[in-house]
Amino acid sequence: MRNIQLHGKRLVAEYRRQYGNRTVIAFSRGKDSIATALWLRSVGMEVVPVHYDMVPGLPFIDESIAYYERTLFGRRILRFPHPSCYHFLNSTLYQTPGTAQVIEAANLVNPVAQSWYRDINGWCCDVEGIDDEVLTANGMRARDSPARWVSFKRHGAIRIGAGVWCPIWQYRKQDVVGAIERSTISLPVDYDLFGRTFDGLDARFLVPLKRNCPEDWQALLAWYPLAVMVIWKYERFIEGKSK
Repeated sequence: MRNIQLHGKRLVAEYRRQYGNRTVIAFSRGKDSIATALWLRSVGMEVVPVHYDMVPGLPFIDESIAYYERTLFGRRILRFPHPSCYHFLNSTLYQTPGTAQVIEAANLVNPVAQSWYRDINGWCCDVEGIDDEVLTANGMRARDSPARWVSFKRHGAIRIGAGVWCPIWQYRKQDVVGAIERSTISLPVDYDLFGRTFDGLDARFLVPLKRNCPEDWQALLAWYPLAVMVIWKYERFIEGKSK
């Protein structure tokens, strides 16, 4: 049976048949990844949560990670740099001439996302003492877009070649929201600040961060000192025109 036809406990049973009761889970702190973690917890899966930091060391992210370690997983969440972290730095985004020279001298890797995630999956298995290869669960859902639906019809919910599986692929948005509300688990502060999880370095994220989270803003400037130009441009050319 093609695994696009499998969902819920039948999909979990098929995953267990192939890989056992353990899985890595890519945990972005977003609503879909929270719903995925809740579902896997409800069916007794043993999970190894992994979070990828776009900007390491932001206090609001550190605080929410600690919250989910206590309330959702009952264990440490493993943390690694997001591939975009390297791409942003290697492109010298928002860097001064001096910091750009330091980055260029560091000769950082420039990872390809899919192979990076596969490598991290293998490392997690080694650290956690998982002898056999397991897949990484994620919160991707078919109803997010027509393209996603076509992708699931073509590749299914268990994607061995990509090293991932999608336990809640059939969820609607109301299923996600309902699962979180019933659990009493809170969404991260990102949704109050940005309306979504923090996943970019443009004005949508930097302006609210600068205005509401001074400690986080200073931590971000340590990585991207010329991010102040985004604020200047927004206040002068976007916000200024609306007044």
